[in-house]
Amino acid sequence: MGMNVGKCNLCLQERPLLKKSHIIPDFIYRESNIYHKDHTIHKIDLTQSFRGNVTKRGKQRSGEYEGSILCQNCDGKIIKEYEDYAKVILYGKESSNVNKLLYSFSYGEIAVENIDYRKLKLFFLSILWRAAISSRPFFKEIILDEKKLEELREMIFTGNPKNNLDFPMLFFLDAGDDPRLKQYIGQPVAGIDNNSFLFTFPGILVYYLFDTGIIPDKLLKYQILNSGDIRFMRLSSKQIWELFRFLFG
Repeated sequence: MGMNVGKCNLCLQERPLLKKSHIIPDFIYRESNIYHKDHTIHKIDLTQSFRGNVTKRGKQRSGEYEGSILCQNCDGKIIKEYEDYAKVILYGKESSNVNKLLYSFSYGEIAVENIDYRKLKLFFLSILWRAAISSRPFFKEIILDEKKLEELREMIFTGNPKNNLDFPMLFFLDAGDDPRLKQYIGQPVAGIDNNSFLFTFPGILVYYLFDTGIIPDKLLKYQILNSGDIRFMRLSSKQIWELFRFLFG
């Protein structure tokens, strides 16, 4: 793979940069079976949908990626460590992983124990950070100030996830009973004052927030805890829509 020499956004060193770094990891597209035979995927503009504008499902040729943002070591070693772990947890075959839950048709909540807090939290934070530094139109609403960007960069680069309330994120599972309706990735949406962001992946929604005061305290339990537990809220399609309107209405 050809590379241009430049400053890597993660290690900040002048190094050969990859021509293709995924913003949302490619395994999420592959393992969720959302690639069609022609290698296109469903894409929904949630930004417009949340704000009352009905939009059609669009298609794009493949996942979101960008060139000349990361060097081989940062992409292929540091971030890959987090991605390899998340892939096993979310889509692997172990009995304790979340994969069996993604297509569970009941509502309520579920907890998973013995999670590697560091790897899984930094995996999801790496997606937020990559989206924030990306120039792709798909991530146009993901805007972070320089202080937050630098703090995230340092956490990801040094492998330091910090505490539960440092860049917390909440997790919701789509408990709808039609797996086909989960085969999409929605354009990330920003909340008021860029204090929160919602990423929609197949079957799972991740809500990043910087101000925990904007949500009810009872929702704070649906996150990764440094005790090694992660808790998900499972919602029907109607409940998910109501949650969207509550968070972004």
